[in-house]
Amino acid sequence: MKRNLPVIALAVLSATSAFGEDVPADRDIVQVRVSSNSALIEIAPGYSDVQGCALSGSGWLKIDLTIDKSLFTAALAAATSKQKVGFGLSGCAGGSLDYPVVKRVDVTY
Repeated sequence: MKRNLPVIALAVLSATSAFGEDVPADRDIVQVRVSSNSALIEIAPGYSDVQGCALSGSGWLKIDLTIDKSLFTAALAAATSKQKVGFGLSGCAGGSLDYPVVKRVDVTY
C-alpha cells in the first residue's frame, strides 16, 4: 500500500488541475445574472483568461445550467456569505459574446 500512495496522490493532484485554467481563490462575486439555461457571474478583480475568449478580462464567467446546477449553487452561496472564490475554467461559450466557462468553483472559508 505504501508504494501506491504516491501514485494515488499524483492522480488526485492531476484531477484537480485537469481544467484549462485556474482563477485564484481570492476573488469576490460582485454580480450574478441568470437565465433559464445559464448564469453569468462577475468577479472582482477581473481575470484575463489565456483561452482566447472574446470577453476575457471583463470579469464575467459563464456557468452552463443545463449541465450542472451545483456550480451555480456553490457560487451563489459564496456570494451570499461574502466568501472569496476561485474557478477552474475550460473553454469559451456564448456565441459572439464569448465568456470563459466555469467547470469548478473553489470557495475559501
